[in-house]
Amino acid sequence: MKAWLAALFLVASTVVVGCNGNVFSLKVGDCFNNTTTENVADVSVVPCTDAHDDEVYLLATYTPDSDTYPGVPAVQGFAAQACGNGFQSYVGDAYADSVYDVTALYPSSDSWGNGDRVIDCLLDLKAGGQATGSGKGTNQ
Repeated sequence: MKAWLAALFLVASTVVVGCNGNVFSLKVGDCFNNTTTENVADVSVVPCTDAHDDEVYLLATYTPDSDTYPGVPAVQGFAAQACGNGFQSYVGDAYADSVYDVTALYPSSDSWGNGDRVIDCLLDLKAGGQATGSGKGTNQ
């Protein structure tokens, strides 16, 4: 299962719709609803035109020097950097000026042991609630 990261950056496909989707098969552009805040395995994938909690905007692979789990702080640090770097190219606006916040799904020590190295960078609304429509290229 992947762990959930609430990352705030305060410093400067084919979607299987209407069903549960395994977090290991999410793709950029997938939108989903999720009520779990830790150790996420499955989410409810929905069309981005429907109300949704999160949208995948970047998949980043963590490639450390060792196969040993680097620890939560290291994985969260990598996620914050990777997700921050990819934000503006997807949304079209800088994070500080955007209506979107960033969270991430990242490997837990258990999923790491199964070869999971992928960070799922996610958009959600800074104001809370659900988004309707994709954040891609919105300049918001």
